[in-house]
Amino acid sequence: NKLALTAGHYLYVNGELTKAGRVIVGDVVTLADGSSAKVSAVGSKWGPGLYNPHTMDGDIVVDGVKTSTYTEAVHPTLAHALLFPVRKMYEAGVEFGEIFSTSAKNFPSSVMFLFSA
Repeated sequence: NKLALTAGHYLYVNGELTKAGRVIVGDVVTLADGSSAKVSAVGSKWGPGLYNPHTMDGDIVVDGVKTSTYTEAVHPTLAHALLFPVRKMYEAGVEFGEIFSTSAKNFPSSVMFLFSA
C-alpha cells in the first residue's frame, strides 16, 4: 500500500492518532480492515489538491489505510467538538458540501508525505 497525505494530517500509527509528518520507517499503521502494516519507506513530493473531507466519526480510509479527517490546524478532540453542529445539520438533511468542494479545486498544490507499508 502507498498513502499520500500532508504532514499535518493524522493517521493511526502504533495504535495512536499521530501526525503524518512524525511517521518513520518501522512504525506500524492501521489498515482499513483493522490489520496493521509496517512502514517501509517515507518520502515527500508536491501533489495537486487540498482536500479535507469530514466524516461523522472523524475517521476515513485513504488508499486502504485508516486515517483521520482532522489536521494539526485544530486538535482532533476540539475539532470533533466544534463540528458537532455540522454533523447535526447533516443528520437533519442540510447540504452544503458542494460549495466547499468546488472552491477547493482552485487551491494550490501541497507537500504530501508518502508511506509504503
